[in-house]
Amino acid sequence: MVAIPHDFTPTVPDVLPPCCLEAEESVLGGILLEPGAIDQIKFRLKPEHFYLPTHRTIYEACLKAVEKNLPTDLLTVTDYLNNHNQLDKIGGKTKLVNLLTRCVSAVNIDHLAGLICQKALRRSLIELGNSTIHLGYSNELEIDEVLGIVRKKTERLTGLELIQTEDENRFSRFNKLIDKLKNIYTKIVEPDYRLFCLQELASEVSKSTRFLEDLYARHLVKKVVSPLMSYEELKQVARSSTKEWLHQGLFPKRTTGVLYGTGGILKTKLLYQICKSLIQGKNLGEFTATGEKRRIMVYQGDERESDMASALEIMGYDEGDIGQYIKTRFNWSFEHMPLLIQDLQEFKPDFVIIDSLTFSSRFSSYNENEVAYARPILELTGLANEHNTSFMLVHHANRNGDIRGSSAIFNAVSEVWKIEKDVSQFATPNDRLLTVEKSRSRSSGKKYRVIFEPDNLDFVFLGEQDKDNLENQTDVNCRASILEYLRKSPNVPYTCEELVHYVKYSRSFIAKALSLLVCDGLVNCKRGSGNRASTFYLSFDGAIQFAAPAAPHEGVRGQTLEQQGGAAAEPLPSMESSLAAPAAPPRKITFFEISNRTRKKRSSRSSKPRKLTQYGLRCCSSPKSKRGAAGAAGAAKK
Repeated sequence: MVAIPHDFTPTVPDVLPPCCLEAEESVLGGILLEPGAIDQIKFRLKPEHFYLPTHRTIYEACLKAVEKNLPTDLLTVTDYLNNHNQLDKIGGKTKLVNLLTRCVSAVNIDHLAGLICQKALRRSLIELGNSTIHLGYSNELEIDEVLGIVRKKTERLTGLELIQTEDENRFSRFNKLIDKLKNIYTKIVEPDYRLFCLQELASEVSKSTRFLEDLYARHLVKKVVSPLMSYEELKQVARSSTKEWLHQGLFPKRTTGVLYGTGGILKTKLLYQICKSLIQGKNLGEFTATGEKRRIMVYQGDERESDMASALEIMGYDEGDIGQYIKTRFNWSFEHMPLLIQDLQEFKPDFVIIDSLTFSSRFSSYNENEVAYARPILELTGLANEHNTSFMLVHHANRNGDIRGSSAIFNAVSEVWKIEKDVSQFATPNDRLLTVEKSRSRSSGKKYRVIFEPDNLDFVFLGEQDKDNLENQTDVNCRASILEYLRKSPNVPYTCEELVHYVKYSRSFIAKALSLLVCDGLVNCKRGSGNRASTFYLSFDGAIQFAAPAAPHEGVRGQTLEQQGGAAAEPLPSMESSLAAPAAPPRKITFFEISNRTRKKRSSRSSKPRKLTQYGLRCCSSPKSKRGAAGAAGAAKK
């Protein structure tokens, strides 16, 4: 074997290292000729980029003059070098004069500075190669140490960019730091190792871990803001975008929400009921299911394993559905966010429950009254869009009955629900009110009556508590009739005139009902010219197991949204003749239309006489009544 000396260097051509002395002289001459030229390159060109030490010293003198707001002319630079005993080292005043006389102008100073930087980068590559060779022969160092040194030097060198301005340089450093933070927060599963990496990064950039956490939180907030749009772009987006729901009008797709209430109000059981209907594709009162066999993921911290298993069994979950469409984790926290991302990628859920926000944030360094406490919720907002899923977080109410913690929690989500007991005169302990306090997809502030059935842990949705926006019982029945008709033909759009013909109400009633249904998200609409609603329909994902309804005297109108395309609407009888005929009398909804099961359970709860109004129903003989909608839709369904 041939022994290789420790100071071995590879064979290279007998030439100077990469450099361009003419470019260096031209840049220095341009600075002396036009003092303002240095402002174009001072953030890009550094003294160490010059190959000759003489040129490096002259450039440093020019930078010092700029720091003191002095011109970089021949006299100023000469005086500085003379005062610091460096004038003779660079070749005297003659050297400066030669640089000045050889330069004609500073027009191409940007290009020449870039050329100098490129040559300096090539010299750094050669230096890195020689350093790597010497490290390879250094037996006193462990191989892990050698690889670590080489890796850091390589990353530092390959990360250099030929930046033109100080702002670009700063923005480049910012983007690299954000990429490192994103890698730490989304790919490192172990919380302790994640904290270790975060601390190492903080030391590397001379910042605190608290600063890095705040920086990443603000980066997540930035993603929520939409790009600046003109009015025409806004109209185009509004016309082309259609709201998508898990239950029509109840909870949208790709969003985050919070359900809160006092302890013992059965928040978790309500969400289990919603999950069951999502899997089975069943409606919840007037909220229409938009599909079936939805995948559910539950991150449980407030319930024990045995309690959750018992609740699902009592509620009638099918064992096959539990194994295939429901996955759960216990004792999860926001410190395990990479684990959540991994679950989203593998299981691809449609709906994710986090029970609860307080338990999941138990390791947070912030208290719930600080803005940064809501940072994980902002992360969920980004994940909802990225993975086409929806998140619902369970939270608690404070002593005043409001959502607990900072207002940042309320502002970070798109949907806020509140569940509370009904304290009206004739309410039972099992009566609940579900309030939509905030929604970015439908009207807010409405309350819905919900009844809890202890025998099977089910919740029965009876409808809206107070429908003051409806003038009389005819409005209630008209809404219910439209929903009933559209449910029989999902994905089939109907115009207002067609619904007048099929549902048999006057156009004024139909138009008003459709406006309210669209506002509440209970019906989808397609918008035409002028951004006005043109057709109305209910969406359904997957195969439809039932046929479209037959229209009176018209045959079957069963074209879906895809089949219709741009086809013209089918001819209808004259609307004048339809409107001239008296409207069909509203169907009276009585107490006996409520299911026997619900009625018997209610009658056994209290021996006191009870009024129909407790079910949200009123006698149709009272034309001025504006209430009674809550039980109408529920009774019609039953």
